[in-house]
Amino acid sequence: MPKSRVFHLAALVFIAACEQPGTNEGPATEVDVAEVRAAIAQVDRQWEQAANSGNAAGVAALYADDGRLLAPNSDIVQGRENIQQTLQGLIDIGLKNVRFTTVDVGVSGDLAYEVGRYSLDIQPRDAPQAINDQGKYVIVARKGADGAWKIVADIFNTSQPAPGAQ
Repeated sequence: MPKSRVFHLAALVFIAACEQPGTNEGPATEVDVAEVRAAIAQVDRQWEQAANSGNAAGVAALYADDGRLLAPNSDIVQGRENIQQTLQGLIDIGLKNVRFTTVDVGVSGDLAYEVGRYSLDIQPRDAPQAINDQGKYVIVARKGADGAWKIVADIFNTSQPAPGAQ
């Protein structure tokens, strides 16, 4: 076999081996992704329920011990205990009606990501009406040895225009 043919054959084998996961695999890959989507959806529902009931510890329990929260207008908050304190601050100023809508979920091994939209209200005690915020978020979750998915990175920001912007 000529050297150029061997090279082309080797290149084709290499390219085939590097294809995106799931492109040539059957239903088993789809089932795995579906299971991860369901697990991430459950994390979202638990986050909503805990936050809407004022349970900062319940929300923080959804994060890995070394998890990070990247909220707007603040530094990175790292660690479950610090995340709980930050969330308690939000609850204390009137966080309520948190809702998540998933746009996309992807998975690779024991890591998954979710891209989505959120809406929430902040009802300060002395304000006549709630302030509504709508925005977007990305989470990265890691599957633990116990099979539970925990959030390792969570970033969100508003889609509302900046004050004074048109």
